[in-house]
Amino acid sequence: MLRLSKELLLLALIISVIIGFYLRYSSRVIEYKMGPGTERQIDSSFKWAASYNYDLLILGSSKFYRGINPDEFSMPAFNFGHDNDAYNQMYYKLLFLKNHNKKFKYLILSVDFAPFSNISDTRNHIYKKYFDPEYFKDYKLKKITGGRLNSDLNASFDQFMKIRFSMTFTKFIESIPAFLFKRKPLDIPFMKSNGQYIKPGKPAPELFVIREFGSNELQEKYFHKILDYCHSENIVVFLVMPPFLEKDLNSYPSENIIFYQDYFKKLADDKYVWYLDFTSSTLFSDQDFTGLAHLNERASDKFSSILNESIKSNIINYYR
Repeated sequence: MLRLSKELLLLALIISVIIGFYLRYSSRVIEYKMGPGTERQIDSSFKWAASYNYDLLILGSSKFYRGINPDEFSMPAFNFGHDNDAYNQMYYKLLFLKNHNKKFKYLILSVDFAPFSNISDTRNHIYKKYFDPEYFKDYKLKKITGGRLNSDLNASFDQFMKIRFSMTFTKFIESIPAFLFKRKPLDIPFMKSNGQYIKPGKPAPELFVIREFGSNELQEKYFHKILDYCHSENIVVFLVMPPFLEKDLNSYPSENIIFYQDYFKKLADDKYVWYLDFTSSTLFSDQDFTGLAHLNERASDKFSSILNESIKSNIINYYR
């Protein structure tokens, strides 16, 4: 019996060491082959956003996170976007910057034809390091059990296992040979210190995308809170509709396109809020995109330069 106990204890110790090693080093191994993971991206983004000085801030989800290069602007700029960000995350990013005494004059804010349809919690385990606790009140992280309010520990544990194991273990195994033999791929994703995320890829106009088109009152509320906040801080806002491939644009109901074109035009007063629409730009083709929706690195430079000229020549001079 004593021998069995010792063997079980030894087995438990070995398993603990393996798990500890995995938790500590798996991200490093995966990043060697596949580029920075989500947590590294967000941590770097917040670190740089709080450290650098800039006059222009860029907020948006993946189309802007990957598709706008701050280096192409004629003023200091920083890209504070991230994949799947919605307006509630963008609003709390503004509060984070205010708490760090960051001042800027202009904000580029992404819009599209289903602007209020998304509410994401997939990165909340990381955003909790940076956002005010008030942010989480919009998410149902707790439940009523037996008449008392209890934290949903099971959901938290499931999320931890999903993030640390089920979502990463296969990638970890795939990355081990490249890490051990120093065979680093040449086309892995990477982040620039200006906040932009570069993810190499090939055009895929044949892709079929399923989108959500419903309108979430919460996101519309935060959209207007962003505008109100910027007005109170004397920040000029540029609502920017990015270029679309025809197939991507056709995935939106025509009534959405008509409604939101009018919606954003009415918000623009050409003083504090401007609407810049590149929906039907003929300057971009299938070869400028990775997948169906994201500009590639070269095209993102091109779009950023065009956007800069539009802001500089038609708007910024108004305030000088």
